[in-house]
Amino acid sequence: MTWTAAVIVSPKRGELVIREILPVILACQPDQTLIVGDLGWSGQLPFKNQWQYLHIPDMTRTTNDALVKRDVAALASQHPWIAYFSDDHKPTNDFGLQFASLKFSDWDVFVPARYAAQPGHEGERLNMGEPTYCGGHAGLFRRSLIQELPWCAGPHHREWDLLNSQRHIQAGARYHFEPNDEKQVSLRVFDIEPGASPWL
Repeated sequence: MTWTAAVIVSPKRGELVIREILPVILACQPDQTLIVGDLGWSGQLPFKNQWQYLHIPDMTRTTNDALVKRDVAALASQHPWIAYFSDDHKPTNDFGLQFASLKFSDWDVFVPARYAAQPGHEGERLNMGEPTYCGGHAGLFRRSLIQELPWCAGPHHREWDLLNSQRHIQAGARYHFEPNDEKQVSLRVFDIEPGASPWL
């Protein structure tokens, strides 16, 4: 099964995406890599032949911009699965290998386990919405689900991740949440925003 990695970016974290997130994503060998939004980057773009930049400036400076960028990523995706990453989260180095080992027939959304990467909290497990929804930080979605229920056609609300997950589940989408047993976790992402306190 093939997949698209889509990073949803805003100018304030463009450098973080280029320096910290993009190299890890490319090393996971997705079949397609998209950076969607506004990098706010004036320097040379590395690995340019390995990813596509879809420049979408903010229109409202609200969470609605995130919905538009996610729908654009779904339109540009060429593969059955889309892994969305916010611009302050990155996958683990084995994300691609773990993806290749998953059974796709049973699920429509995989909610990865989420961890802190900030000093003093490295590896601390964080809330990702389990066991009721997929937080907006990251998630692996069947593209056909997003085509059927586009992000922008859902609630335009600051809790869009919770409300869209509820909309998906009500429509019959099957969500997989990673277990509490760390030995059984497959997909992991890290919050890498410098100075953030995601554990609070």
